Amino acid sequence: MSICQSGSFVRFILPRLDDFQLEEFLAERGVDFMFSLMIEYVHVHKIYVLPAWMCIRNKISSSQFIELIQNLLIDESNIFTEKSKDEVYLCCEVWKNSPENLKRSALNDLLLNERLFNRMSTGPHNPRQMRFLITVLLDASFEQRQIFWCKNWRNLIAGARVEDLQVVMKLCFCDENDISSFKEQCMSKYENIGPYCVEALKEGCFEELSEFLYFCYSDKQNVKELKQQLLESNFLGENSILRFHVFLSYYKELNAFVEDAFEDVDLRAEFKNQFVSSPVTENHLSKCIRDGDFGCLIGFVETFVPEERVYPFLKQRLLVNSNSLSQ
Repeated sequence: MSICQSGSFVRFILPRLDDFQLEEFLAERGVDFMFSLMIEYVHVHKIYVLPAWMCIRNKISSSQFIELIQNLLIDESNIFTEKSKDEVYLCCEVWKNSPENLKRSALNDLLLNERLFNRMSTGPHNPRQMRFLITVLLDASFEQRQIFWCKNWRNLIAGARVEDLQVVMKLCFCDENDISSFKEQCMSKYENIGPYCVEALKEGCFEELSEFLYFCYSDKQNVKELKQQLLESNFLGENSILRFHVFLSYYKELNAFVEDAFEDVDLRAEFKNQFVSSPVTENHLSKCIRDGDFGCLIGFVETFVPEERVYPFLKQRLLVNSNSLSQ
């Protein structure tokens, strides 16, 4: 069925089907039709999705509804990408406008289906996915929410934005005291949050990581100490994880992260000196020179090198690179 045909069908034909015809249609095309309408045609005919759903929601079976939700959650549908704002909005609206019996059956299936369960929390850093997840959890019982949290908390704390994480935790815990206890017992342990911290550093998500760490720890000094450990173990020496795109685009955010981590001026200066002298950082500086990206080069050096040393530092790097090129 083409886009034009789908729109005409929803507007003129679907509302006029009697119960028998509607059941015949649902048995043959119901799930595929709704899925294609929500995923394939949404950008052109999104106005028809909810009217179509309102026509069939009381006739579709529990198994068909579960199949629809499963289709929406599999990787191939890709509704949780940056380009899928409309699809996720409509998924939430379809869920909200579903009969309670369908929601209950789908919730039970999600909780029992580990693959789909994990699909809802494997990429929580995507706010659109979290929006759908929160919409679903709002209809779950407290017991179901606790089951969800117990199975998925590691995924959730390894990437959800703090504001989304706060919403989910309020749904899954009895009160703020329970949340505080969980943070102290689990989220303050490096083995639980370490992989996320390193990944955030690799991607240059310094502001997000800082907000996350202050959410995890009640003691600000613990945050600063962990930041120091993360910086020293991940940005110094030959094993530095500093990526070139982070070096180019996020050096100011990195500097703010460093400034917050090292309150002691001497310790901060010592770290910055080791950082700009590490092999990986020097390679990135050399690449800037070779590429002629002097704006970034100067900006980086002025950010991490003491003012009185900026000119000698730049002069030395330019000289070293000009000699290597001439050879």
